[in-house]
Amino acid sequence: MCLVVRATIMSKNDIARDEREWARAFALRKDLAPYIHTGFQSNAVVKDFCRAHEISKSSAYRLLNRLRANDRAAALRRSKPGPKKMSIRFCDETEKVVYDYLRKVFLKRNKISVAKALKQINGELSDLGLPGISKTALTNRIETIPDRVLKLKRHGGTAARQAYQIIRGRYVVKDPLAVVQIDHTVLDIMVVDPDTCECIGRPYLTVLLDIATRMPTGIYLSMNAPSAINLMKAFHRSVFPKAEYLAELGIPYEWPVYGLPLVISSDNGTDLKSEAFNWGLEQYGVEHIFRPVAQPHLGGHVERFIGTIQTFVHTLPGTTFSNIEKKGTYQPEKQATLSLRDVERLLLEFILRDYVHDRKRRLLTSPMNAWNVRWRESKSRPHLPSDPERFRLDFLPFENRNIQREGLELFGMFYRSEHLQKMKNCGVQNITIKYDPTDIRIVQFSADNETYYEARGEHFPRNPLSVDEFQKLRKTREERLNASLSVPDAAEAHDFRKQILADARKRKKAATSSEMSSLPQGRDIRDLGGFRGFSERGKLS
Repeated sequence: MCLVVRATIMSKNDIARDEREWARAFALRKDLAPYIHTGFQSNAVVKDFCRAHEISKSSAYRLLNRLRANDRAAALRRSKPGPKKMSIRFCDETEKVVYDYLRKVFLKRNKISVAKALKQINGELSDLGLPGISKTALTNRIETIPDRVLKLKRHGGTAARQAYQIIRGRYVVKDPLAVVQIDHTVLDIMVVDPDTCECIGRPYLTVLLDIATRMPTGIYLSMNAPSAINLMKAFHRSVFPKAEYLAELGIPYEWPVYGLPLVISSDNGTDLKSEAFNWGLEQYGVEHIFRPVAQPHLGGHVERFIGTIQTFVHTLPGTTFSNIEKKGTYQPEKQATLSLRDVERLLLEFILRDYVHDRKRRLLTSPMNAWNVRWRESKSRPHLPSDPERFRLDFLPFENRNIQREGLELFGMFYRSEHLQKMKNCGVQNITIKYDPTDIRIVQFSADNETYYEARGEHFPRNPLSVDEFQKLRKTREERLNASLSVPDAAEAHDFRKQILADARKRKKAATSSEMSSLPQGRDIRDLGGFRGFSERGKLS
């Protein structure tokens, strides 16, 4: 275990004393400079020097010798009197007990408190007949352990790197839409149902951020956990113009961001590795780069943007804050008044009115100005997919199914169409089904992954029906049907079956005994006197 004295924060008194010592050293250095090579030429000169600096004659010669060995003023500074700060003076036996305990017990991930450590150390010292140590002495000993070692041993490598590792280089991107980072978060706010005003939980936010300009390119808010459909809707919103979307929500600000990025950068979340999302990216030539594990600083741009949004969310009614200490006695469930749509409008208002117009230190300008200037200088325009509906279809989740007599089966629902019947007539069996989990009334199917046709479900309600809603309805119906069933007692059924089998064995045994008693009794071969007893074939005489 490395034990070295670490740097500490100086008090105001220490800072003032340090400044005085440096002033004194500089003055001594200036007055001793003429005598470095020649020495003091007379006693009168030495006395004048001693009188000016209020030191003794021997101190004057000692300082001159120091300056000859090291011509820097630092050689003339006086050290602070008394023991060194955080110095430890244990006997060898006590030092060994403290050292072993800190290395084997204290520097572990269970994070034993100083008070408990002190109690156990003093217990070991008492067993050895040694005097105990004070809490101050133990604290000073712990203070000699470097901060990074302490963090590493008690909190793990990730926490130590996060706190102390100096990041080499920066994620520098010059062109807009060259790299877009994507990430999810749970917003620190409770939302309510717009009809019943009951609290329904915290929403999930998916955000995309352009690295070169720090411009948010798209957001998607949902009560559903991160999934391929959330990614598709967020990416769709990021790629296409947003004027219609903003008008629908009544947002009076501009959001002139659109276009396909060259690269999508993300963490290693399961949803971000979904086959549907990555298949769609490959269709449009977008490269997907996953950040290395345990290096969250490579996603720092989007993380900081999410942190800015969370800070704004903490000002809204119903916020849960970021931790229990900040939350205090605040009850977000009771204070919640905003619906999901309200939160989305407030987020857009904050992003488009405040965030994109604030000057960023790295950019030297605002994200909005950086976006406009970069595209104006490049004399080009962002690239848009030619078919928005096909773009949406390419990112939908998909399943492979065989055509059955009842049609296509998905999530316990059957789908039918004329084109499906034609495929069945032509002998097509295996097809690909694409579906929107938020509305499974209609699915898209294809035999070649190019031409898709619609198929309607056998249950086609008026309002959109999600996968979760349909499965809940099926479960409720199943429970309601099974609730009316009267199932016989298992033990009684077992006894009844056992009795039937026992009766059958008895009947068979009785029938076998009766049959054997009706047969003629044979004679012993020894009483027949050879073969003379046989008068007719098959009869005994």
